[in-house]
Amino acid sequence: MKLTPEHRKKLELQELRNEWREHLSLAFDSNDLASRPTLTQMKIIKDSKHNVHYVLGSNQSGKSQLGARIVSWFFENSHPYIKRPEKWGDGPITILMVGRVGEQMESELWNKKIRPFLKEGTYKEIRPNGNLSRIENLENGNVIIFISHHDAKAAREKAQGYVAHVVWLDEMPNKVGILNELRMRIVRMGGFMYCTFTPLIKNLEIKKMVDSSSKRAKKWFMSALDNPYVEDKEELIAEYRATSASEAEFRARMYGEWMSTDSAVFSYDSELHFKNPEEYDPMVWPHILVVDPAVSGLAGVSVFAREPSKDVWYNVLAKKLKGSAFSRLVPEIEDMVSKFNIIKRICDCNPSGFYAEANKMGLNYIPVSDKSDKENSIDDTNSALADNIVYMTGNSNELVDELVACERSEINPEKIINASSFHTADTLRYFVRMKPKFASIKIQPKPDEWVKYEWKKHLHSQQKRDITKMKKINRRSLRGRQRRA
Repeated sequence: MKLTPEHRKKLELQELRNEWREHLSLAFDSNDLASRPTLTQMKIIKDSKHNVHYVLGSNQSGKSQLGARIVSWFFENSHPYIKRPEKWGDGPITILMVGRVGEQMESELWNKKIRPFLKEGTYKEIRPNGNLSRIENLENGNVIIFISHHDAKAAREKAQGYVAHVVWLDEMPNKVGILNELRMRIVRMGGFMYCTFTPLIKNLEIKKMVDSSSKRAKKWFMSALDNPYVEDKEELIAEYRATSASEAEFRARMYGEWMSTDSAVFSYDSELHFKNPEEYDPMVWPHILVVDPAVSGLAGVSVFAREPSKDVWYNVLAKKLKGSAFSRLVPEIEDMVSKFNIIKRICDCNPSGFYAEANKMGLNYIPVSDKSDKENSIDDTNSALADNIVYMTGNSNELVDELVACERSEINPEKIINASSFHTADTLRYFVRMKPKFASIKIQPKPDEWVKYEWKKHLHSQQKRDITKMKKINRRSLRGRQRRA
């Protein structure tokens, strides 16, 4: 049969696609078909003797690209160097993709690093609540399941439900427990776990686990200087040194070395101090708004909610805003917190123009005037954390980042490195110092929420009555059966 020009073009296009797919299957970066792994990356990719790989990499060392490339190969059953273990059989495999927060996993890891390697039409995104939950391979049944390790307890509980063949953990978690749990997920199937992170978070337990020798686990180091795309190494070193708060941070970011663990300012522990509130109602629970204002630079904004029945607070919002004229910043913040039942407003007294401008608008902010005793306010904050008076939640990412990053100078421990840059951490200090006493707060929902509040109280009371009634019925029924017996 003679080919028409149209058919010929289709065949040529298909040949080009096949050729492109062949080049892509060997590429390390989907944006560069000629890209290949570095020597260290290739050793990790080929290593099937170890089940667990801890990849300590500096920024821009290609550690996340490494994890994404390995996952994409396993997802398509096309790993060029590792033979499928016999334990896996011929059925679908489960891949756990564990990252810090869902948005970052979807935008940076899935959309930019994994999906470009996959053939369009061969996979399906599952979004039960609008957020990416899993990816299903329509050709072989393999699945990628996304888990956030920001809430270590919730992450462990979710991971416990799976037997995994492959696990990719991107970015260091706050607690060693999630590492232990993920390692257990691959034991049954003799699977593989890849952990890629810059060791910035100060955690002795994680360091001890990673550094411990094991027949199953291997530690790797990857430096930004090994990245083939780095043209001027001296310039890169100078840039990393200029943007690092300490020598320890520089060496962690530059060479993937462990960061010092004895200089933390705040005693934040995600396993102890992270908890989402139950039956939370933003329009009913009393809230405290705290602002660290700024005309230029960044302003810190936090909102803390108190449980109705006890003196326990939750940070339900923590944001850094670009500073601006207070006539714009004040209403911008009010718009941001309009959904909360705000009973008190607190702000830094400097610059004074912020609360003056707020007062003009009928908003009464209490300025924090005595800031000379910063060390005591840090001690008070650590005590509030230790006494479980205040918790971080899923909306506290920016605040948690600052609590973890805030550290003292190695030369002079009395000084905090870049002390003026921790805007949301400052709001936490102000809150702890000036929060009202428990007995002084009365729950007063906004007027348009009062009917809703009363109705919830009615339903709750009705539920309690129904439960009590059912217990009585059950007890009478039990006594009747006992008499008949």
